[in-house]
Amino acid sequence: MKPGANLLSGVVNPIIYLFDAQLMEKGEFKVCHKIPYSDLTSLSSEQRQAILDDDEPFCFGHTLTDQIGGQIDAGLAITGLFEDCWSDWPISEYIHTSIATKATKLS
Repeated sequence: MKPGANLLSGVVNPIIYLFDAQLMEKGEFKVCHKIPYSDLTSLSSEQRQAILDDDEPFCFGHTLTDQIGGQIDAGLAITGLFEDCWSDWPISEYIHTSIATKATKLS
C-alpha cells in the first residue's frame, strides 16, 4: 500500500465462535470452542461433512489481536472502528457481532 492509502476491513466478532452453532440458532449459548477457532480443527468429521454437504464455506475465528493488531503491525493506523449486529444470530441481542475498521497506511 502507498502511504496515505486506506484499508477497509470487516470481520465477524470472534466471540460467536465460542458457542455451539446449532444450539445458538435455538437461542442456547453453550461454550464449546476456543479462540482462535477453525471449522477444520474444532468440529467433528460429521460436522465438517455437513458444512460440505450444504455447500457452505468453512469458518475461521481469529483473535482481535490478529485482526486489528495485525493491521497496526503492518504499519497501518486505525482511523475508524464500527460495530454492528447480524440480525439472524440470536447472540446479536447481547453483543455486536460484526466489526469494521478503517486503517490508513502511515509510511
